[in-house]
Amino acid sequence: MGYKGPENIREKITETLDPKLLVDLAADLLFSKSFSNIHRTDGPGDGGRDLYAESNGEKILVQCKYHEDYNKTCSSRELSELPMALVKFNYTKGIFITNAKISPQAKREYLDNYPNLKLFFVDGDELGLSIVEAPLLRSIWFDGESIYKKEPSIRVPFLIREHIDDLPYVINEHACKTSLSELNRTISESFPKLKIRIKSNRTDTKRFEPYKAPLPLTVEEGGSYSFLFSELIVEGIDSLADIEPFKARVKDLLIAWLKDKLNGFSLRFGKSYVAARNNDGDGTEIELDSRPESYIVTKNFMGPELSFYDVGEHLDWISTNDARVSEAEYIRLYNEELNVCLDYKIKSRIGWNEQLEKLASKECLKIAWEKSVFCLCEAFESWPFSDIPEPDEQIAWIDDESMICGWLHFSLLGYPSQTRGRNSEGFGKFMKLPDEADFVATQQAIKSKLLDKKGIKIIEPVTARHMIAISGNDMFDIPEEYIYICGEVVDYPENIPSPILPNSRQFHLELALINEVYGSFSDLTFLEKVDSLPFVSDVEAKVTTNSCHICIALDIESIEHDDTKNVVFCISKMASQIVDIVDLGSPEGSFIATKEFWKANFNVSLGSSWKDSSKIYGFTPTSDEPMEYQDIMRILTS
Repeated sequence: MGYKGPENIREKITETLDPKLLVDLAADLLFSKSFSNIHRTDGPGDGGRDLYAESNGEKILVQCKYHEDYNKTCSSRELSELPMALVKFNYTKGIFITNAKISPQAKREYLDNYPNLKLFFVDGDELGLSIVEAPLLRSIWFDGESIYKKEPSIRVPFLIREHIDDLPYVINEHACKTSLSELNRTISESFPKLKIRIKSNRTDTKRFEPYKAPLPLTVEEGGSYSFLFSELIVEGIDSLADIEPFKARVKDLLIAWLKDKLNGFSLRFGKSYVAARNNDGDGTEIELDSRPESYIVTKNFMGPELSFYDVGEHLDWISTNDARVSEAEYIRLYNEELNVCLDYKIKSRIGWNEQLEKLASKECLKIAWEKSVFCLCEAFESWPFSDIPEPDEQIAWIDDESMICGWLHFSLLGYPSQTRGRNSEGFGKFMKLPDEADFVATQQAIKSKLLDKKGIKIIEPVTARHMIAISGNDMFDIPEEYIYICGEVVDYPENIPSPILPNSRQFHLELALINEVYGSFSDLTFLEKVDSLPFVSDVEAKVTTNSCHICIALDIESIEHDDTKNVVFCISKMASQIVDIVDLGSPEGSFIATKEFWKANFNVSLGSSWKDSSKIYGFTPTSDEPMEYQDIMRILTS
């Protein structure tokens, strides 16, 4: 059901609009429809265009035509301005917006006469309905009875994080009065037509997601139920389309002001929103369609955070590969000339929302853990009891004489875990899960037989959990930090919680040697020279009968203030030096075969696209019947 508006909507629009306000309204309309890069063309001689905009990368011209008589029908000459401007400026899409009428015949005429152009027409009635039916436009242009432009209160939340110690900086809390006055004066002078205030605001993190809380948590962020951020309150903006240019200018002013106060920092803008003042009720907040953005300032870089961590288009390194999701941990940047690969990871705190999701999932797994059976028995090489199924898992106890054995609930045996919900069918819709009653009966039978065996002690699940944790593996632990693997960092950096610290980057150079002579790699002293290089922090090697997989941790502390493009450029020189050492020092008959090793051992083709692969990359059920989990995984890993 649509929102009820005035009876004669074109009349109501015309009562309060003028040519300039019509352009403001048109810009707000485009913004509400998720158009981007909306710009005005001011003054006479605009060539039949009042606004530029973009939609999904396509450029668009917008022509606005105001008439004092709302019953007037736009003339053919007025309508012709739009297609003529499109042809003149080599655009293919245009929108004509008016507060008056447009005849259906005129629309059809121009659609027929310009078949290669995409023309759209918005008359006064459609324009009015757009206002009253869209909550965002209604909050600015409609008071429940009349259509007129109100002064929206735009809120722009932002946070500042100093890189040293990962500490928040809240302007109103941490800046001295003199410095704060200086900032307010600079902002006022830069935007003389706007009313702007900076305030502190306690809220949640949703407008900053994906958001990374400081490590450890602080009183400002994470130390209580709400988070303390800064916020700009802006009044007097002509159009919602002006918010992004405003933020770009404010960003520059904030960075210039902060550079003298903080030794390396990140500035993150959350999603802007409108604090509505209308019949929708006090306190209504309408979020604008925008993504949070972060900017980073170091000794050697100032710019968007995504640019700082982006590898870019390197001649030496390519990220192309044919890995599936199940093989994602083996994605690397590949250097074809040297036949080596680079593992680029980011170690950072897990996202705040994701941490809560993991907590909910772990709680479900704890319930399954309580349904499992555990015992402590003498250490064994093979399971000694033929009348009892072998344990699903076993681990040596710290006395080196006993083993902890577990017969686990089926949800702990590789099945994907999910957070419970009242109406959720979950994985059972397409995956055949074991019957719970059958499982309980089987576990009770195992427990009963264990009780009859000498030398076996039944352990309560909660005790078993702590014993296993003492042995070095707490499966219910939620790590404070998470390793974002190379595929995530290179292809989906926008999903990594922000702000990201420069020292969170990790680089490992990897290469594989092949030698057909058995036992050739029994002597690895040639790697000592690699380990002694000033930019190498550690060297590990995994040897098989005819191969040696070498992983070299690179120390980038001296260049950690550089963006990743420059770091990787420096790593190219390091890699060349390392390859020379390996070529000269490795056993006779050895050769570097990293690409071949990767394919043989991990089923991933470095430098080859998934489009050229015969692998199966998705799962589509072949029938409506759920499939066994093992069958699904067999398909996905074949």
